[in-house]
Order: sequence, then structure tokens, then C-alpha cells
Amino acid sequence: MGRSIGFGAGALVALGLWLSGCSGSSKTSPEDDDADKCSPGARRCDGSAVKVCNAEGTAEAVQETCAAPESCSEGQCVGTACVPNTKFCKSGAVWKCDSTGGGSALAETCGTGQFCLMDDEDAECSDTSCIAGEPTCDGDLATKCKADGSGPVAGGADCAKSNQVCYLGKCQDATCAAGEKVCQHDDVYLCSGSGTSMALLVDCQAMEVCDSKLGTCRPRVCEPGKLDCDSSRVVECNDFGSGWEQSGTDCTAVGQVCIAGACKKQTCTPSSTFCEGGNVYQCDSAGVSSSLWQVCQPEYYHCEAYPSSNYAQCRFNDCQPGQVLCDGNTIKTCTADSTLPPTGTDCGNDNYCENASCKPRVCTPFEYFCKDKDIYYCDDYGRAAYLAQDCSNDTICQASGGGGATCVTLPCQPDETSCVNNKVGKCAADGSALATVTEDCTAGGNVCDNDNKCVKSVTEKMGIEDELETQSSSMAIGDIIDVTSNRKLTEIGANLVLVASRDLRWVVFEYVDGSYVARIDKVVTNQKGSTYFTSGAMSYQLKAGRRYMVAVAVTGGSFGTLYDYAPWSLDGLSFGNPIGGVPFYYSANIGGDFYPDRLYQMSVTTELP
Repeated sequence: MGRSIGFGAGALVALGLWLSGCSGSSKTSPEDDDADKCSPGARRCDGSAVKVCNAEGTAEAVQETCAAPESCSEGQCVGTACVPNTKFCKSGAVWKCDSTGGGSALAETCGTGQFCLMDDEDAECSDTSCIAGEPTCDGDLATKCKADGSGPVAGGADCAKSNQVCYLGKCQDATCAAGEKVCQHDDVYLCSGSGTSMALLVDCQAMEVCDSKLGTCRPRVCEPGKLDCDSSRVVECNDFGSGWEQSGTDCTAVGQVCIAGACKKQTCTPSSTFCEGGNVYQCDSAGVSSSLWQVCQPEYYHCEAYPSSNYAQCRFNDCQPGQVLCDGNTIKTCTADSTLPPTGTDCGNDNYCENASCKPRVCTPFEYFCKDKDIYYCDDYGRAAYLAQDCSNDTICQASGGGGATCVTLPCQPDETSCVNNKVGKCAADGSALATVTEDCTAGGNVCDNDNKCVKSVTEKMGIEDELETQSSSMAIGDIIDVTSNRKLTEIGANLVLVASRDLRWVVFEYVDGSYVARIDKVVTNQKGSTYFTSGAMSYQLKAGRRYMVAVAVTGGSFGTLYDYAPWSLDGLSFGNPIGGVPFYYSANIGGDFYPDRLYQMSVTTELP
């Protein structure tokens, strides 16, 4: 990238007027470089670094590092003093400029009777002071060298009278100030030859530019004269392309934003979408312009904006303008923009909306209920009910509260001897109760079992080994029971598969306000095997008319459970009706949901309270 421009002996003579000499040092030998031998306050050059000795004379520290094209000379950062790597005459001796042009050193001392002779960017000791008969300069006089080379011929042209300088024995115009650094061909050049020629000083690389103010190469960051933004201010690339300069214009002062070197007014919220002309438009990131983002076909869509989130979208038309229709349980009239208004005529709790009119409900929406001994489900509007479960001949539909119903076993088998509410007798023809009572077990403080005998206590099982499932540690299983006669629960059992030692927590929950609340529990440790595990002795009173869940939680590892899938193989309990089972992560308070299609194989032992 650099270009050499030649200059001769006269140039170096002129440069000799502003030479700085050789670099200085406070040390006299390499051995004196020890930190404890420097002179307090002494300065010296270490390459391009300026080092200064501290006040105690014990250590040196770098005070500054000279940046190109400056160089360190005699403990100071100085400007370029000579053409790098050239020789010139000074005080009758040959001196050589260093590689940076910041300083020079004595290269050769001429002997007695010799002269320092400049010749085409070089100097040497010679027997003559100039080249015999060649043009030369005698200060500002342009003359010739004597025939014997002993010196310039007296007289000549006085270049100063024509405001010129003498260079190479001729009067020439000065084109620059000697020692000035200028930019040419994207490189840094040094003005030399008494201001008549240029010498390459710094060769700028491909991604650099010449900065004449600093006299150095700097990274190229922009195109000269280009405008851009520094936050809200307009900036302009300097004349060299080496940096940005403030233009003085702050766009916020006029309520605008700076975009691509100009102040512009914001017309929308940056990066938002909004409705315009029935379509969706998007604002640019600066908020100064917008463009079509999405076309909403009017026969199917309309543009809907959400101001709180600066968002809009094409949304399906809710209706046709002027159309009267049902929106949920409310009669509404479609607006001109194909949307439904927020309010209308509410049909109320006892009616449902259909074909833009209010009609009486036939059932409670989303509820299961008993009808014709089977379970029916009411639709979402209460306008119709559908058969959800057909209860078998030996079961009957029973409401379970909270909008639910379940098929439960008949209290007794029609026309057969049965036990109902701790009384033994003949079952009525519809299986709903005893037609006659032959023995009241409660008179003797007993309960009746499934063999229709009066006993002190009875153990009854729920479900058979129909399905097997695996549960993870800390899970629990439970069966839900609607109690019809008062009993004291004395033991709980469950058919489990425990492949290794596990701890079992036996719990009785009571259904209260939509959830199951733990009332009593008992922990049995180190259980293992595949059998009916039991809680051991417990004591908790079950009250007629209430719902309970008997459960077991397993910790220490996974386990297997057995359950009966509906329809259950169950003759019923002597004190109530099982209505379903539930697996859950153990907690002292859980939700009221359960599976009406399964019953875990569990047992309960009860007696009179």
C-alpha cells in the first residue's frame, strides 16, 4: 500500500535542523537495570514504553506507551523527527534515523580532514564536502560544488527572495511544512526535503484509514460524510472514516426519533400490530412506518385489536351483522363488525337459550342424576338428558351428591332372606327393603353378616381380583362408601403386592364440603409379600348418611394393587354401599373425584358403635 518518494542530500540537510538525537537512558549498563538501582524520577525508554523510577529509587513503572507514529525518545513520547531508517549529516558526523522516525543515533564519526557527505537519502564520511561540479545548496543559496569538492561555489541564487527553499541545488516551491504528517494514497507520509517532497512513514493496512489530524493509521469504521444515529442524536462519519462525530441534532428535543441519520416522527407503537382498513398492519421496530401484515377476508374474518398488548389479528366472524342468536345462555344481536356485544338478554338459571329464544330447562347442566333406576347425564344447557349408565338388575341408581350418581347394589335380593340395617328378614319384591323382620341383631349388641347371622363383628370384602396395576411410592388407593347404618370401624385390609419391605399408612377420610379430610390413621412398618395386609386394631365410628373413604398409602417403593372393574362382583356391604375407588398421592386433604368404574380389593371389619 505504501509508496516511496525519493529525496536527496539536501532533504537530509534540512531534516538535520529538527533532529532530536539519540534516545537517552538513566542506566549506564545492562547490569544497572535492577529495580533498586534506578535514580528517583529518572525516565527512560523501554521499546515504545516510557518508564519512570519511583521516588525511593527502588522500582520502575510504565507511565505511558507511545502510539504510532510517535516513538519513545529520551524518556518521552515524541513526534517523528526524521525519515525512518535513513542516514543524514549532523555536526560533521553520520547519524542514522531509527525505524520509527522518533529519534536518531550516531552511526559514524568522520576522521580528520573528512566531511559528512549527503548523497540520495544516504550519508557517508568523505574526503570532499560535496560532489565536484554538482548542484548543491549553501543554506538558502542554490549553487554548485567546487571542482575539487571542497565546498560550494560562493554566490548563487538566493531562494529566500522568491519565497522558495533550496533543495538539491535548486530553488523549489515548498509544498508542505517540514516534519508535517499528511495522508497520501491512504497511507501516512512525512514532509521532508525542506518541504519539497514526501516520504512514507506508516503503511496503513487494508481495513485502516489515514487520519492526518493524528498522523497515524486508524481502523476504518464508516464512510466519510455518512450520517447515522447514536441513540437519539444524529452523527456524521469524519473526513477520514475513522470515527463518528456529533452533528449537534438531538431528535428527542423535537419529539422525534433518530433513524438512519435523520429525525423522524413516530406514527405507531414500535413492533406492534394494529387494525387499519379491516386488515392487520405491523409497525416497524422504530415506530415510524408500518406495512400490511395480514389480509382479513371480510366474508370470513374481521380484524380484532387488543390495545393492552399492542396486538391485532384476523379473527373468525362471530355472526352476520343484525343476526339474533344465542351466545351461551344469552340472546344477542350481531354488531356491524360481525362480533357479538358483551351484553344481551340472559335466559336465567331456569331456562336455556335456543334459536334466539329462552326455553325451560329439563335438568341441571353437566349433572348426573337417577331416572328410571338408571344414571342419566344432563347436557351443557339443561335442554336434554342422555342415558349414561344402565344399572344392572341387582343394582339401583343412587344420587351421590355434588351432581353425581352411581349404580349401587340393592339392599337385599327380592323375596330372599337378607340382612338390612342389622336386621334379618325377608326382602321385599323390589329389593329396596325388608318386607318382614325375623331377628333384630342390635337387640343383642350385634351386627348381621352376609350369612344373615347375628355376630359380634363382621369382615366384608369389596371387589374381586379383576385387574392389576402398579403404583409408585407415596401413592395411595381408597374405596368410597356411602354409610346407611351406624358402625364402628375396627380394621382395614387391602390386597397388595409388595416386592420388598414397605411401610403402610391406613387412613379413614370423611367427605366434607367437596373434599376428603383425613380423620384417623395408623402406620404399620416392614410389610412384604403378596396377600391381604391389614391395619390391625383401629376404632372409628362411621355415621349413617355420611360418605367415607378407607385408604392405604405405601412408602418405600412401588407396589401392585388389585381392583374390580365395573360391573362389580359384590353382594353389598351390611352397613352401606361402595360407589367407586380412587388412586392419589397421599395428602391429609384431597379432592372429591373418584372412579365410578373401579373398586379396589379392600376389606372392612365393623361392629356396633
